[in-house]
Amino acid sequence: MSLLLSKSLNKNFVILGHRGSPKEYLENTMPSFSCALDKPNWQGIELDVQLSKDNKIIIFHDENLNRLANINLNISDLDYEAINKIRLTENNMIPLLSDLLKNYPQNKIINIEIKKYSTSNKGIEKKIIYLIKKYNLYDSCIISSFYPQIIKKIKTLDSKVTTALLWTRINFFSKLILSLNLWWSKPDGFHPNINFIDKNIIKMVKSKKMFCIAYTVDRTVDLEKVYELNLNGIVTNNHNLKIK
Repeated sequence: MSLLLSKSLNKNFVILGHRGSPKEYLENTMPSFSCALDKPNWQGIELDVQLSKDNKIIIFHDENLNRLANINLNISDLDYEAINKIRLTENNMIPLLSDLLKNYPQNKIINIEIKKYSTSNKGIEKKIIYLIKKYNLYDSCIISSFYPQIIKKIKTLDSKVTTALLWTRINFFSKLILSLNLWWSKPDGFHPNINFIDKNIIKMVKSKKMFCIAYTVDRTVDLEKVYELNLNGIVTNNHNLKIK
C-alpha cells in the first residue's frame, strides 16, 4: 500500500463522490467526475469499471445498457467503437478509464470498483495496474471489489496497489465469511454497506490495521453512525451532506 495514501486515509476524513456527483450530473460520466473533483471538501471519487467485448476498460456500473441508454444490450457484448457511439441522458458519453486517468489530479483519491458480471472481465486487473503505473497513480488509487479473488489477484500482480474489499450482509454466516475473506485476500481497506456494520465488525477490521470507508452514506443519521464508529470516510451521492 502507498505510504502517502495510507497517511491521507488515516489523517483526514475522506469523502468520495459515488460515481462522481450523480445528483448534479449523470453518474460515471466525465461531467459528473469533474463536478465532484471541483468540490473542495471532497477528497476524490468512486467509479465502476468493466471490460468491453474488445477488452477496453469501460467506466459503467450496470451490466446492461437499458437503465441509462434504453438499449437492451450488455457492455460485454459490444466493442468500444459501438459503445462510443451510444449517448446517455443529456447526450453523455460512456468514458474509458484511460480518458479519466490520463489527466487525473495527483492530489485526489480515485476508487476504482471492478465489476464482475461475466467471464469477459478476465484480465481486467492487469490492465488497470498498467494504467496506474503509466499515469503514476499509486498514491491516489484504491481498487475495490466485492470479490476477494479479484483483491487477491491485484495484490499478487502488484503488492504496491492499494486494495479494499467491499461488503454487504448476505446471510446469517456473512460475518464468518467476511473474516475468512479478509484473511485470505489481505486487502488494505474495507468498504462496508453502512446499513450492516456494527462495533464488532469494525473492531475486527481495525485489528487488521485496515482503513474503513462506508458506502453509501447520504443521510445525516448514517453519517453520525460513521462518526460513532470512527471510520476513515464515506462514499456519498449527497453533495449537501453536512460534514463536521
